[in-house]
Amino acid sequence: MSLRNHKTKSLFWRVASVIIVLALIATGAYFYLKPQKQPPPPPPPEPSPTSSVAVVSPEEEAEQAYEAGSRAFAEKDYRTAIAQYTRVIELTPQSTAAYVARGNAQLALVHYDQAMSDYSLAIARDPEYSSAYFSSGTAHWLLGQLPEAESAYRKAVELEPDDSLTYSRLATVLYEQNKAKEVENLYQHAYEFNSRREWALMGWLGEVLSQKRYGDVLAICQGLRQKGDHSPALSLYSGIAHVELKEYSAAIPELEEVVRADPDGIAFDAYERLAEAYRAVKNVSRCEYYQQEFSRRMGRDTIAGWCKEEVEEGDAP
Repeated sequence: MSLRNHKTKSLFWRVASVIIVLALIATGAYFYLKPQKQPPPPPPPEPSPTSSVAVVSPEEEAEQAYEAGSRAFAEKDYRTAIAQYTRVIELTPQSTAAYVARGNAQLALVHYDQAMSDYSLAIARDPEYSSAYFSSGTAHWLLGQLPEAESAYRKAVELEPDDSLTYSRLATVLYEQNKAKEVENLYQHAYEFNSRREWALMGWLGEVLSQKRYGDVLAICQGLRQKGDHSPALSLYSGIAHVELKEYSAAIPELEEVVRADPDGIAFDAYERLAEAYRAVKNVSRCEYYQQEFSRRMGRDTIAGWCKEEVEEGDAP
């Protein structure tokens, strides 16, 4: 091989070697500098229960406000009660109870106009809501508007015929209008409609007794017994009527029956009458026993020697 050919071949391999090295370098630089595919970021953490914000519905907020208003009313903080009930109305305008409750708070502050307005709004929303009529009747009664009070209470009685308090309020308004006979009829009809209404029977007999119609009391009790009614109230009022008629021997078994049947209930009124009856028949030991029972329930001391004294008109243990 000539020197010329050797030099040419040598130059060729040098150039080839440089090209290969440059190619290798370029390839390595590419992979080094090339942006690599990154793994996806981790998902955000789930929110913990303590970090979440509770969502309260208008109905739930209204219920909380109503409860707060009722607590304030019980504590005689009537202005706060009004504010809370107003919030209830803002959240749930259909809440009839909130209007009545706010009206009652207004009434407690002697804000008659505002109270009557709330009761009227309640009735407009629910004409069958008895509490609105009861509260309205009370407002009219306090204002001395007796016919209006009577009308409202009668409507409440119509809607809630088993509510003894409403009957009692209506009876009071009737008394103040000198309508005693209507009170008697009111309780009589209530009892005859439903004989389970013991309070109505006592209201009926109590009204007849208050008019000193003792014979009528005995006749009513006898008639009801013949119909199968054996309420302790019949024995109580029969016994009291006999005492008032000075028929002590007839009174004692009636009143003793009440004590056996209901010693801590309506028998409260029987102890005093039994003491009177036993005193009248000169049974000192029994008189003293019932005198002590009556005094204990009244929370007072007994009158020493009372049972040994002679019976006088209007005398009581």
